[in-house]
Amino acid sequence: MERLEEIFPKDRIFFDIREITAYCNDASVYFGKPSVIVKPVNDTEVSNTLLFSIANRIPIVARGAGTSLCGQCTAIPDCIMVDFSLMNNIIKISPENRYAIVQPGVIYEDLNTKLLEYGFSFPPCPGSSSVATIGGMVAVNASGINSFKYGATRDYVLGMTFFTGTAEKIETGGAVLKDASSYQLSRFLVGSEGSLGLITSITLKIVPASKSRGLLRCMFSELDDAGVTIAEIIASGITPVGIELLDKVCLDALKNSINFNTQNATAMLFIPLDGCRESMKNDIEILKSIIEKRNPIDLEYTTEEKEIDYLYSVRKSLIPSLSRYKRGYSAVMLADDLSIPPAVIPEFISKIHAASNDLHDMRIAIYGHAADGNLHTRFLFNPSNENSWKECSNLARKIYVWIREMNGLISGEHGVGYSKQEFIDKNNTAVKLMRDIKKTFDPYNILNPNKFLDERKFEPSIRYLFRDDEREETEIESDSCVMCGFCKEVCPAYKLTLLESISPRGQIICQRYQKMAESDKEKQDYASRFYDCTLCFACSEKCPSKINAPLLIQKAREENRKKGYKSEASDIIFNNIKMTGNLYAEELQVIEEKQKEFLLYLGCRYILRKKELNAGKKILKYLGMETFLTREICCGYPFIALGNMEDFFKQKEKLLKIIDNRSVITFCPTCTMTLNNYYDVKASHIISIIYRNLDKLNFTQKTSRITWHDPCHLSRSLKIIEEPRMILEKTGAVMIEMKHNGLDTMCCGGGGGLMASNEKLSVKISEARIEEAIETEAEYLVTFCSTCEHMLRQASQNNEKSSLKIRNLLDYIGGFIQ
Repeated sequence: MERLEEIFPKDRIFFDIREITAYCNDASVYFGKPSVIVKPVNDTEVSNTLLFSIANRIPIVARGAGTSLCGQCTAIPDCIMVDFSLMNNIIKISPENRYAIVQPGVIYEDLNTKLLEYGFSFPPCPGSSSVATIGGMVAVNASGINSFKYGATRDYVLGMTFFTGTAEKIETGGAVLKDASSYQLSRFLVGSEGSLGLITSITLKIVPASKSRGLLRCMFSELDDAGVTIAEIIASGITPVGIELLDKVCLDALKNSINFNTQNATAMLFIPLDGCRESMKNDIEILKSIIEKRNPIDLEYTTEEKEIDYLYSVRKSLIPSLSRYKRGYSAVMLADDLSIPPAVIPEFISKIHAASNDLHDMRIAIYGHAADGNLHTRFLFNPSNENSWKECSNLARKIYVWIREMNGLISGEHGVGYSKQEFIDKNNTAVKLMRDIKKTFDPYNILNPNKFLDERKFEPSIRYLFRDDEREETEIESDSCVMCGFCKEVCPAYKLTLLESISPRGQIICQRYQKMAESDKEKQDYASRFYDCTLCFACSEKCPSKINAPLLIQKAREENRKKGYKSEASDIIFNNIKMTGNLYAEELQVIEEKQKEFLLYLGCRYILRKKELNAGKKILKYLGMETFLTREICCGYPFIALGNMEDFFKQKEKLLKIIDNRSVITFCPTCTMTLNNYYDVKASHIISIIYRNLDKLNFTQKTSRITWHDPCHLSRSLKIIEEPRMILEKTGAVMIEMKHNGLDTMCCGGGGGLMASNEKLSVKISEARIEEAIETEAEYLVTFCSTCEHMLRQASQNNEKSSLKIRNLLDYIGGFIQ
């Protein structure tokens, strides 16, 4: 395998255990270990990889975002995993000719965001649209919510460039909207699951974006009423964008995970429409009359874009939300993608619900794109229980038998992969013909072999670990992760490195399989990766399952430290705190003031910053809040974040003696979070106090252009978001938001110990944040976190384009207080 290093530079070929492990899972139930990961950036590298593979008869598995649900991009033994994520350029958009040319690694939503600038769109809309790549969509002929009206991916593929299993480059189709001149190989490859060729560019048909949208949502007390309503809508001749069905299990899971208001319904339909407003009005009246016949317990229609986007996001979050249906359950894909005639939907649902009554401590969720008969099921149970696994697997096999009895097919949009391979009729003449075609394209059988149409040469491994005893809380949390990859789109470390093992999903996988590592070196390699995280909580905020990846990472650090696999950078921080009381090893002066009502707990560094300190004390005194200071010691968060709970409890004991049950006002967001979450102390951040008394404060006015950086712990942990903006506006500031703000804020790069353990990555994150701030053309960048100030000030100074003035909020408003 090392000879591949002649094709790829070191930063795009990976043999190390961490990266290999992070690619062992996709979003299916399977686990497979590749021998090497390569990341091509052009056709030449793809071709050379194929030539190497042919010469050595080494199989190749292509991968995009790793969101496949049926194991299409699960590694097979000894394979080369070709990750196309770096081939992510939108090559051309031609609105006048209605096509776009893209590389396979382009993310669906990124493409549509760009197309919208021209007034166009690429309509297929998979549930994983925020992370799914166009290449992956082509591989499985993905569709989704919009498929009833707009069809699937195949309906939009006009041409492509791909390499066959003989490394021959094929260019087929073209940038024209009609083609009757050939077998149309480009569309033939759609849905081939990487078994016929490696695709390096795709020409897509684009359509005008909808000028008007509407969405009708209705809820029923009986699932049968929803099924009959679906059939009657289809028979009416109206063509909505789609009809989405969610049963009670789905609704309960959404209520548990994202607090969605289900109104105790048993089933919900949401029906998006688009087109001209007049035709939509006519259609909606007909739809309402059909729905009202079934006595819905709720019926609402909206044309508000925010509400429509919200309901789409609810639907897209369903799969990961199902893992929160009940503690200890996971949403397991066994018979997830069923294509049946729409008219038999009520009968099919009844069969599954009747069968599920016989399951012990398990549930089945039913949902899907009901308008075109594409239903999904998810089995909810404890996946570490082998008996439960066997019971659900047996029922899944029955479901596939029922599908055939109802003249259905085994997949509508997720493909075959491993999971449905055994249900293909291998003796069918059509299947034999497809195998012959496979041999023509791939005579050496190196492209994603042993899946799809092949005879299974081995039994793939299941990614869940069977066990007889009770799982630990961290294992339950880890098993609840459905590997959807939504966390990757918000992880600052992943976005700047594109290293799968750095993503929250990748780190969860590495934690699971570190336990199987055989050597101390491998275990230390895993352990070092767990420090490449800022613990910014962006992933847990984004995750519909609300998987607490930062907590899992902290626990991994703690467990590894106990076993001797630790970070030297962490030890430096720990020693600083022990010697000086703060992580920066600064000798802080002893403050002796007469004790008053409120203890002003500043956190590291603020005690040395006289301007901010004096401004804060001045405001609090004006508000009648007499405060006093004491000798500063660290709140202990670095111990928690870096896995040293033993020293944290010692630090906590010291600090509790100083606090002595008094009311605490804080400056540092991290200290506030720590005191609230890990101490029996109610700490109030000074921003909240200023905001609550804003009408009592007078400010001189100055019109300045300001952008506000939300510190992660202030926004995502304390939910203090609007308050600082309102305070700044009181000074006359014109607020200009960065692209990522509020709960979606981007980390400064200094959190979680990353600044000490991986300074290079830490700096890259801060530089990316400054680039966002520069784009606002603001004069000031204001924040309220000493770490954020330090990181952003350094990044601003190193950026020649930056003229930003970095300020602490108290420093900025101090000069305006009258």
